[in-house]
Amino acid sequence: MAKSNEPVRPADVELFALYHLGLDREGRYQFRNAHQCARHLQVPLASFEAWLRAAGLDTDAAKRVDFNLAHAHADAQFVNPVEVKAFVATTWRAFVAARTGTPLSHLRLDVDYDAIWGEAEPDPDGS
Repeated sequence: MAKSNEPVRPADVELFALYHLGLDREGRYQFRNAHQCARHLQVPLASFEAWLRAAGLDTDAAKRVDFNLAHAHADAQFVNPVEVKAFVATTWRAFVAARTGTPLSHLRLDVDYDAIWGEAEPDPDGS
């Protein structure tokens, strides 16, 4: 049990949402670096960084995961407020699966945003 003067460590999914997706507990998006996340949680930067390392969510660990965090972060900026919790849960499960090598064949994470409605029509002038 944490001492009364020690900050309570958020759950891993909350750390992931805040640091990597930019989404706080209320589902509000804001880009935050580690310093801003620590300030948001009202903890020293060293504590926040230790929490990330303990959860395997620090930048060095995340770089070793075959998961497109930049894409997820971009999606987080435009997620419907009603769907934020579902978005975070789905993205978290996909990240954890990528980290552990678990297949998630039921998730559509391979959307081609250049041809979202199918193949693009060729340009008549050939460009």
